[in-house]
Amino acid sequence: NPPVKFTEMAYVTIRNVTIRNTNVGRCVEFVGKYSHDITIDNCDIQGVTSTATPYYNSTAIGRISTAAPFTSGGSGDRDMHFTNNTISGVNFGLYFTGTTNNAYKEDNFEVNGNTINCTVTGINAIQAKRWTINGNRINQMATAADMDFKGVALQNCTDFASISANKIHMNQRGGTGIATTTYAGSNASAPNMMMANNEIIGKVTVTARYNINLQNTKQVNLYHNSSYMYSPTDITQSAPLYITGSSSSTNNINVYNNIFYNASTSAENKNYAIYLNYTTANALATTIKLDYNEYYSVGTSLGWFVAPRNNFAEWQNALASRGEDVNSVSMPLGFVSTTDSLMPIAFEGLECEPVTGVTTDIRGAQRYNFITYMGCYTRAIPATDLAITELTSPVLGNECPSAQYPIKVMVKNTGSANLNFATKPTTIYYTIGTTTGSMTVTSGTIAPLQSQEVTVVPNFPVNINTIYNYMFVVRVNGDNNTLND
Repeated sequence: NPPVKFTEMAYVTIRNVTIRNTNVGRCVEFVGKYSHDITIDNCDIQGVTSTATPYYNSTAIGRISTAAPFTSGGSGDRDMHFTNNTISGVNFGLYFTGTTNNAYKEDNFEVNGNTINCTVTGINAIQAKRWTINGNRINQMATAADMDFKGVALQNCTDFASISANKIHMNQRGGTGIATTTYAGSNASAPNMMMANNEIIGKVTVTARYNINLQNTKQVNLYHNSSYMYSPTDITQSAPLYITGSSSSTNNINVYNNIFYNASTSAENKNYAIYLNYTTANALATTIKLDYNEYYSVGTSLGWFVAPRNNFAEWQNALASRGEDVNSVSMPLGFVSTTDSLMPIAFEGLECEPVTGVTTDIRGAQRYNFITYMGCYTRAIPATDLAITELTSPVLGNECPSAQYPIKVMVKNTGSANLNFATKPTTIYYTIGTTTGSMTVTSGTIAPLQSQEVTVVPNFPVNINTIYNYMFVVRVNGDNNTLND
């Protein structure tokens, strides 16, 4: 018997209690007809793991059976609050299952601020609706064999409010950080679930691992997540983001401002940063939108959509007709810790537009209104910060030999305020071959995240069969960030 059993109970609070089951089983179990308005807060819940199936026999908090009398109760469990608990030594942290009948779904759960150490799944919801899963830390425990770990798993769920600001660390055998199988809003006008500011770290030890796996999923905003994978040996296939399902069952997904970084190795070059599982371009729903994402893989295949895309240029070209990932980037990054904190060591190049509904980062730090950073972390943004992002002329390899060329560069405002060149004159210093010089921009205004092409030298003479190295440095008063100058 579990230490705590709820049999058709309501308005009960358990707080600051240690709950321990020294046998394989449930620590807190819900049975009988539905219970409601139950709070379990700031408790220490400990169980015993098991490799015997079914794995859910070892669960910290849950309802395993939906057999009668549950289906004669007129409702599923509802208005549950599981907050700020420490859960350890179990296969499942939370395991709740309702029925296909909407009246008997597990309804309106708050699962926030918990630390869950488990072997199979942190939070498992089947036939559930209207949950909030925020601010949890889910850690994978060591096991002798792979147990198909999942941090948060949804199956046949609807109308969730948020899965956000969770830290899901899978540093033992890896697995799936967030998995949704058949998820949608209750109707087309229902608001999208917010899946934002999650930090997901996965050690890849089995092929076909995906940190975020969206299958037959609708109405999700995938914003500002940091998803990182690594491997001790070559693994055939992996991706920090995987999306699959027909256009009728997988649609209305917005993928903005994320970091998808694959540092695992693959002899077959299938260590993708993103995998859109569609063999024809028109099979991907037009309501799946992507932009301002950072995609990086240590391999030679950046992503998969219709076919492998070997580099970022190929990836953007594959999505060009859809107008997707126009402002996305691909560059190597350093992190504070690849097993514990995906805060970038340097944020330069990760600037992006804010999205509605995400005003803070995973720590609660405020994001700026006009500019922020990709991924789940942000930092203070200086008012003045100007970067040189591109040499736009000459276009190497695309122009016929000429005796002279205009030298042009693109400058980008990566600060938080408008940059008016009339009040903040900007000087660009250049070295082209053995020629050095400078020019000053004194007119024009650039808003945050906007760019302007600048002619540095109107006509620069060149010699045939001569190699010219270009170096540019931009300086503006008040810009103290020299890393992107």
